[in-house]
Amino acid sequence: MGAETLRGREQGPSRLAPSVARVRSATGGTGITEPYPVHEAFLVVLRLQPYRVADLWVDNRRVSHDAVSTGTLSIYDLDRLWMANMDAPFDCLQFHVSQDDVDRVADEIGERPGQRLHCPPESSVIDPVVHHLGLVMAPALEAPVEFPRLFIDHLTLAIHAHLIDRYATVASRRRVTNVQLAPWQKRRAVDFLGSRLAKDVSIEDVARECRLSRSHFIKAFKASVGLPPHQWVLLQRVERAKQLMQGTAMTLADIAVEVGFNDQSHLTRRFRQAVGTAPAAWKRSR
Repeated sequence: MGAETLRGREQGPSRLAPSVARVRSATGGTGITEPYPVHEAFLVVLRLQPYRVADLWVDNRRVSHDAVSTGTLSIYDLDRLWMANMDAPFDCLQFHVSQDDVDRVADEIGERPGQRLHCPPESSVIDPVVHHLGLVMAPALEAPVEFPRLFIDHLTLAIHAHLIDRYATVASRRRVTNVQLAPWQKRRAVDFLGSRLAKDVSIEDVARECRLSRSHFIKAFKASVGLPPHQWVLLQRVERAKQLMQGTAMTLADIAVEVGFNDQSHLTRRFRQAVGTAPAAWKRSR
């Protein structure tokens, strides 16, 4: 097709994150797209650069499609047959969100399941929230091993929740009132994450240990601990690295792998962000 595609991590059926890809072409001229198989899902498209008028068909009927600006969001309902003629340069993020994803997250955030997302191309809007979250997520598509699964889960859940809040059909809201972890839940979460610093743990894994939904767990963990789960894990990795630097003769490269970073440079970046100095300089000062 002539377009460059960068996909996120492969996701199993129990994972939160939808299939996400950055799709771009510096020249355009990729021709008419292959139609998606019709199924119960949505393709959420976020434009990362302006795009002029395109030829677009739904169920073999041509529909109007005005030029769009950076940050414009469109939602394609994949229970219909969509095709487009991509004859101009483009750069966008595409999120494949199943109806099961919508129902699951809607229930977790207090909305009634069974809603449909609605923002067709002819009604595209500039969405600064998804645009900001998409720009934060984009580097993870370039180098997924540098970003913990907790971080990706957190961003994805935020995007899901916003899509449902803004683009789903109206439904009555069920409030979640308790935003703090119970003492046993806090202990369990901290112990579970702390004992798996070198592993790529998902939000779903630790939320299950606390018998909470993922959305409720994220809010309650931050309220109880003061940080989102992925930031807390990064700080604990740095603290563990300090202990190993002071108490062992391990090299920084070995310490980086031991505490869950990809390599020494990854450790150095995160260490500097947290402590304000490089690991070697910190060790000399001690």
